[in-house]
Amino acid sequence: MAVVLVIPGLPVPKGRPRFTRAGFAYTPEKTRRYEKLVAGLASTKMAGLPPFDCPIKVMVTAFMKTPQMSIKKTADALAGYILPAVKPDIDNLAKAALDACNGIIWRDDALICSLLVKKRYAAEPRLELRVMPEETTLFG
Repeated sequence: MAVVLVIPGLPVPKGRPRFTRAGFAYTPEKTRRYEKLVAGLASTKMAGLPPFDCPIKVMVTAFMKTPQMSIKKTADALAGYILPAVKPDIDNLAKAALDACNGIIWRDDALICSLLVKKRYAAEPRLELRVMPEETTLFG
């Protein structure tokens, strides 16, 4: 069984922790809002199903908005010939979504044994997560 979750809109990277003058750390508001959105969509998607409790693999694809460029370059970007090798960093894009799904789609993020993260351009920005049990093999 695979779970596919689509989060519409521009993917939001995990923000660095901020600190108060008293030294307390907190997560930036933009990150908190995005994680709350992802958690809500994940809860709806699971609709009462138990979270994965086995080794899993997760594939994350961040579809970024195409920047202003010529019609030819835009077509090439949408076809995958031009890749978004720009900020935000791919690991921060994955981290925000993965943290939000912890305890909802999977019991604990320690269960993630394989992780593939990609950035691509798309006409409609979004973030897609595909979660499935990890196949266990002798060599793999």
